[in-house]
Amino acid sequence: MSKTAEKQEEFSHQEKDASDEITTICIDSRKLDRLMNLSGELVTLRGQFAQLVTILKADLAKTSDKGISENRIRAFDDLTSTLGKVSSDIQSGVMQVRMVLIERIFADCREAAQRVSVEKKVNVDFKVEGEETEVDKRIIDMLNEPLIMMVEDAIVNGLDDLPLRAKFGKAEKGEVVLRAEHNGSSICISVRDDGKGLDVDRLVEKAIEGGFLTQEQAGGMDDNEKAKLLFVDNPEISDKKIVQRDIVGGMHSVREMISSVNGLLDVKTERNQGTTVAINIPLTLSIFQTLLVRVSDQVLAIPIEAVTEIIKIQTDEIYSIDGNDTVKLRGHALSLIDLRKVLGIQGEMPGEGQSRKVVVVTDGEIQVGIEVDSLIGEDEIVIKALSEYFLHVKGVAGASILGDGRVALILDPVTIIKAAS
Repeated sequence: MSKTAEKQEEFSHQEKDASDEITTICIDSRKLDRLMNLSGELVTLRGQFAQLVTILKADLAKTSDKGISENRIRAFDDLTSTLGKVSSDIQSGVMQVRMVLIERIFADCREAAQRVSVEKKVNVDFKVEGEETEVDKRIIDMLNEPLIMMVEDAIVNGLDDLPLRAKFGKAEKGEVVLRAEHNGSSICISVRDDGKGLDVDRLVEKAIEGGFLTQEQAGGMDDNEKAKLLFVDNPEISDKKIVQRDIVGGMHSVREMISSVNGLLDVKTERNQGTTVAINIPLTLSIFQTLLVRVSDQVLAIPIEAVTEIIKIQTDEIYSIDGNDTVKLRGHALSLIDLRKVLGIQGEMPGEGQSRKVVVVTDGEIQVGIEVDSLIGEDEIVIKALSEYFLHVKGVAGASILGDGRVALILDPVTIIKAAS
């Protein structure tokens, strides 16, 4: 064989080897967790560099010798911007590696739907949409149980019987749709049925009897707000005779599980048309957007997903209901929370006649106002778990180190609302 032929054969073997190259590898999830933590540290470092540039610029403004200093600070600022871009790319890359398709838990939901429809003899057309949606693996592991419970509940209790479906011109086979889609920095997963809807009036009645709601509060609620009473921790509300939900306490359990991953539950219902229960959760559990606020000397971070709006009120607008400070917001009663009392923060509230800033937050069911002294702004932070010495502190989900070195406590809106109620 000639040398030319030998080289051609060698080249063809190399091409074949390259085409057979393995493009996927298995990685221990703990190694990915380690990379995620390191990328989080890089985000914190980026914030510290940005803060340092701000300080240097302020110092430069006070000096008369600006020639060389301006050039150095400008170069430092450029390097900080480059660091920001690289850290963002690394963070995004690590997050992408951690992402897995949601199809696995959707397959489990399919099996659960088939099983429960046979057991309960329910004729159902179960559909799934958005199986190609990706989400953080840690969140996937936590979503399995609540999603299965939601699907089972929709089939067993959401769908109406044949005579009622015929009355409203529906198909004989009931429809339940499980859907996932990205919504900005979060993922929305919903379970929709075309059944009878919730009896919101009975929900309100039982909530008032159980002391979870006042008649005045109920008067300003629409049907979808009343439907959220389904998630209240009240076994009577989950009784089949009241709202056709025979998984006692089930929907409250779903809410608790979703809250554990900083998620929010929402429900929309239309009588004799159907109900949709939706979950909104962040794409990752480690790094997320927050609203930074100050109460006394303490900086606090509120997950931006839980914030609905920010308002300013006057002290003379505040009145009391059952000993709780309350203010009117578009005709609705909004309970106010003083974090000094809930978290034990030292300091005094603004005096009479002074305005107060209020951050309105929700846990997906209840909306309350958190009083703050000042707003700092939005920031992307890295959550750090607290040690066992802080386990008794209710309303705090973790902590984070800000760019200027300060420690910010990350609030858990769900726990704060519960602790204040």
